Amino acid sequence: MLVFEFMCMGSLEENLSRECIREVDWRKRMVIAKGLARGLEYLHTMDRPVIHRDIKSANILLDHDFTPKIADFGLSRFGPQGGKTHLSTRVLGSEGYFAPEYIGTGHLTTKTDVYSLGVVLLEILSGLKAVKRYPNGRRIELSHWATPYLSDMKQLHRVIDKRIIKKVDMEEAYKFATIISECLTQDPRKRPTITQVLQSLQDLA
Repeated sequence: MLVFEFMCMGSLEENLSRECIREVDWRKRMVIAKGLARGLEYLHTMDRPVIHRDIKSANILLDHDFTPKIADFGLSRFGPQGGKTHLSTRVLGSEGYFAPEYIGTGHLTTKTDVYSLGVVLLEILSGLKAVKRYPNGRRIELSHWATPYLSDMKQLHRVIDKRIIKKVDMEEAYKFATIISECLTQDPRKRPTITQVLQSLQDLA
Protein backbone atom coordinates (compact mmCIF):
# COMPACT_ATOMS: atom_id res chain seq x y z
CA MET A 1 0.00 0.00 0.00
CA LEU A 2 1.23 3.47 -0.93
CA VAL A 3 0.33 6.51 1.17
CA PHE A 4 0.48 9.95 -0.43
CA GLU A 5 0.19 13.39 1.11
CA PHE A 6 -3.28 14.87 0.60
CA MET A 7 -2.95 18.09 -1.39
CA CYS A 8 -6.11 19.79 -0.21
CA MET A 9 -5.96 22.82 -2.51
CA GLY A 10 -5.91 20.76 -5.69
CA SER A 11 -3.85 21.62 -8.75
CA LEU A 12 -2.42 24.97 -9.78
CA GLU A 13 -4.47 24.73 -12.97
CA GLU A 14 -7.68 24.51 -10.94
CA ASN A 15 -6.71 27.43 -8.71
CA LEU A 16 -5.92 29.70 -11.67
CA SER A 17 -9.12 28.89 -13.56
CA ARG A 18 -11.88 31.47 -13.91
CA GLU A 19 -14.28 29.04 -12.23
CA CYS A 20 -12.26 28.97 -9.00
CA ILE A 21 -13.84 31.09 -6.24
CA ARG A 22 -10.68 30.95 -4.10
CA GLU A 23 -8.53 34.07 -4.35
CA VAL A 24 -4.93 33.39 -5.27
CA ASP A 25 -3.30 36.75 -4.65
CA TRP A 26 0.14 37.92 -5.77
CA ARG A 27 1.91 36.76 -2.60
CA LYS A 28 0.47 33.26 -2.91
CA ARG A 29 1.47 33.15 -6.56
CA MET A 30 5.04 34.04 -5.64
CA VAL A 31 5.08 31.29 -2.99
CA ILE A 32 3.99 28.84 -5.68
CA ALA A 33 6.53 30.10 -8.24
CA LYS A 34 9.47 29.91 -5.83
CA GLY A 35 8.41 26.53 -4.46
CA LEU A 36 8.04 25.10 -7.94
CA ALA A 37 11.50 26.31 -8.96
CA ARG A 38 12.93 24.89 -5.74
CA GLY A 39 11.40 21.48 -6.45
CA LEU A 40 12.66 21.47 -10.02
CA GLU A 41 16.13 22.47 -8.87
CA TYR A 42 16.15 19.45 -6.56
CA LEU A 43 15.43 17.18 -9.53
CA HIS A 44 17.98 18.81 -11.83
CA THR A 45 20.84 18.82 -9.32
CA MET A 46 20.63 15.21 -8.16
CA ASP A 47 23.65 12.94 -8.73
CA ARG A 48 21.65 11.61 -11.67
CA PRO A 49 19.60 14.61 -12.80
CA VAL A 50 15.94 13.93 -13.48
CA ILE A 51 14.16 15.63 -16.38
CA HIS A 52 10.44 15.74 -15.59
CA ARG A 53 9.34 16.25 -19.22
CA ASP A 54 5.75 17.23 -18.35
CA ILE A 55 5.92 20.34 -16.19
CA LYS A 56 2.49 21.97 -16.43
CA SER A 57 -0.02 23.63 -14.11
CA ALA A 58 -2.15 20.47 -13.90
CA ASN A 59 0.86 18.60 -12.49
CA ILE A 60 1.54 21.13 -9.73
CA LEU A 61 -0.40 20.24 -6.57
CA LEU A 62 -0.91 22.66 -3.67
CA ASP A 63 -1.18 22.02 0.05
CA HIS A 64 -3.07 24.09 2.65
CA ASP A 65 -0.57 26.98 2.58
CA PHE A 66 -0.08 26.88 -1.22
CA THR A 67 3.26 25.11 -1.04
CA PRO A 68 3.55 23.35 -4.43
CA LYS A 69 4.53 19.75 -5.07
CA ILE A 70 5.50 18.44 -8.51
CA ALA A 71 3.43 15.41 -9.51
CA ASP A 72 3.16 12.84 -12.32
CA PHE A 73 6.61 11.48 -13.15
CA GLY A 74 5.29 9.09 -15.78
CA LEU A 75 7.30 10.73 -18.59
CA SER A 76 10.41 11.61 -16.59
CA ARG A 77 13.87 10.49 -17.66
CA PHE A 78 17.32 10.54 -16.14
CA GLY A 79 19.44 13.23 -17.77
CA PRO A 80 22.30 12.60 -20.21
CA GLN A 81 25.50 11.07 -18.86
CA GLY A 82 28.97 10.16 -20.08
CA GLY A 83 29.68 13.52 -21.66
CA LYS A 84 26.46 13.55 -23.70
CA THR A 85 24.70 16.90 -24.02
CA HIS A 86 21.16 15.60 -24.49
CA LEU A 87 18.85 12.62 -24.77
CA SER A 88 17.21 11.85 -28.10
CA THR A 89 13.60 10.86 -27.46
CA ARG A 90 10.16 10.74 -28.97
CA VAL A 91 8.37 14.03 -28.27
CA LEU A 92 6.00 13.46 -25.35
CA GLY A 93 4.38 15.88 -22.95
CA SER A 94 1.61 18.46 -23.09
CA GLU A 95 0.69 20.92 -25.82
CA GLY A 96 1.60 24.50 -25.05
CA TYR A 97 4.53 23.59 -22.81
CA PHE A 98 6.99 22.15 -25.35
CA ALA A 99 10.38 23.81 -25.75
CA PRO A 100 10.98 24.65 -29.44
CA GLU A 101 14.17 22.58 -29.72
CA TYR A 102 12.38 19.56 -28.24
CA ILE A 103 9.63 19.76 -30.86
CA GLY A 104 12.15 20.25 -33.66
CA THR A 105 14.74 17.63 -32.77
CA GLY A 106 13.50 15.47 -29.89
CA HIS A 107 16.58 16.58 -27.93
CA LEU A 108 15.81 16.49 -24.22
CA THR A 109 17.81 18.37 -21.56
CA THR A 110 17.12 20.05 -18.24
CA LYS A 111 16.63 23.25 -20.25
CA THR A 112 13.52 21.61 -21.72
CA ASP A 113 11.98 21.66 -18.25
CA VAL A 114 13.08 25.28 -17.76
CA TYR A 115 11.08 26.30 -20.84
CA SER A 116 8.01 24.46 -19.54
CA LEU A 117 8.50 26.17 -16.19
CA GLY A 118 8.45 29.50 -18.02
CA VAL A 119 5.03 28.67 -19.42
CA VAL A 120 3.74 27.76 -15.95
CA LEU A 121 5.14 31.01 -14.53
CA LEU A 122 3.35 32.82 -17.34
CA GLU A 123 0.11 31.10 -16.34
CA ILE A 124 0.73 32.28 -12.76
CA LEU A 125 1.20 35.86 -13.99
CA SER A 126 -1.74 35.90 -16.39
CA GLY A 127 -4.26 33.43 -14.99
CA LEU A 128 -4.67 32.13 -18.56
CA LYS A 129 -4.35 28.61 -19.95
CA ALA A 130 -1.24 27.53 -21.84
CA VAL A 131 -3.33 27.08 -24.98
CA LYS A 132 -6.48 28.98 -25.94
CA ARG A 133 -8.79 27.15 -28.30
CA TYR A 134 -11.52 28.75 -30.37
CA PRO A 135 -14.76 27.13 -31.63
CA ASN A 136 -13.49 27.31 -35.23
CA GLY A 137 -10.50 25.13 -34.33
CA ARG A 138 -8.03 28.00 -34.16
CA ARG A 139 -5.56 27.85 -31.27
CA ILE A 140 -3.06 30.27 -29.74
CA GLU A 141 -0.27 29.31 -27.37
CA LEU A 142 -0.01 31.63 -24.39
CA SER A 143 3.77 31.87 -24.69
CA HIS A 144 3.55 33.04 -28.31
CA TRP A 145 0.91 35.66 -27.57
CA ALA A 146 2.39 37.06 -24.35
CA THR A 147 6.14 37.09 -25.02
CA PRO A 148 6.20 40.47 -26.89
CA TYR A 149 4.58 42.19 -23.88
CA LEU A 150 6.83 40.73 -21.19
CA SER A 151 9.75 43.05 -21.91
CA ASP A 152 7.62 46.20 -22.27
CA MET A 153 6.69 47.84 -18.96
CA LYS A 154 3.98 49.90 -20.68
CA GLN A 155 2.34 46.83 -22.24
CA LEU A 156 2.78 44.36 -19.38
CA HIS A 157 -0.70 45.12 -18.01
CA ARG A 158 -2.11 43.22 -21.01
CA VAL A 159 -0.67 40.01 -19.59
CA ILE A 160 -1.30 40.35 -15.85
CA ASP A 161 -4.36 38.58 -14.44
CA LYS A 162 -7.13 41.20 -14.20
CA ARG A 163 -8.28 39.66 -10.91
CA ILE A 164 -5.10 40.78 -9.15
CA ILE A 165 -3.67 43.63 -11.24
CA LYS A 166 -4.85 46.42 -8.91
CA LYS A 167 -2.95 44.87 -6.00
CA VAL A 168 0.29 44.11 -7.84
CA ASP A 169 3.50 46.11 -7.56
CA MET A 170 4.23 46.69 -11.25
CA GLU A 171 7.98 46.92 -10.73
CA GLU A 172 8.01 43.50 -9.09
CA ALA A 173 5.69 42.14 -11.78
CA TYR A 174 8.09 43.43 -14.43
CA LYS A 175 11.01 41.62 -12.77
CA PHE A 176 8.91 38.46 -12.65
CA ALA A 177 8.03 38.90 -16.33
CA THR A 178 11.74 39.24 -17.13
CA ILE A 179 12.42 35.90 -15.45
CA ILE A 180 9.63 34.34 -17.50
CA SER A 181 11.03 35.82 -20.70
CA GLU A 182 14.46 34.33 -19.92
CA CYS A 183 12.93 30.89 -19.36
CA LEU A 184 11.15 31.16 -22.71
CA THR A 185 14.32 32.02 -24.64
CA GLN A 186 14.22 30.12 -27.93
CA ASP A 187 17.89 29.08 -27.85
CA PRO A 188 18.35 26.56 -25.00
CA ARG A 189 22.02 27.54 -24.70
CA LYS A 190 20.94 31.04 -23.67
CA ARG A 191 18.17 29.81 -21.38
CA PRO A 192 19.04 29.98 -17.65
CA THR A 193 19.55 26.91 -15.51
CA ILE A 194 16.92 26.19 -12.89
CA THR A 195 19.39 27.28 -10.19
CA GLN A 196 19.69 30.68 -11.87
CA VAL A 197 15.90 30.92 -12.17
CA LEU A 198 15.44 30.09 -8.50
CA GLN A 199 18.00 32.70 -7.47
CA SER A 200 16.24 35.35 -9.56
CA LEU A 201 12.88 34.46 -8.00
CA GLN A 202 14.34 34.58 -4.50
CA ASP A 203 15.73 38.04 -5.23
CA LEU A 204 12.18 39.34 -5.71
CA ALA A 205 10.67 41.14 -2.70
